[in-house]
Amino acid sequence: MRDLWSDLPRAVATVSQALAAAVGLTDRGRPETGLRADPLRIGTDGTTPAVQRMVCGGRVVA
Repeated sequence: MRDLWSDLPRAVATVSQALAAAVGLTDRGRPETGLRADPLRIGTDGTTPAVQRMVCGGRVVA
């Protein structure tokens, strides 16, 4: 797991694009014009990546 988090773009793809594809959601899971998205702002808490902000339906929810 540590190797995954050392490459943040790969980690994000793993938990978004791969998951969406696994359940057949073709309209989300990657940043692309015209697709649905609930953006996350990810930073680090020391050395550990952490979600700092989440937007859902156009509203900041976390």
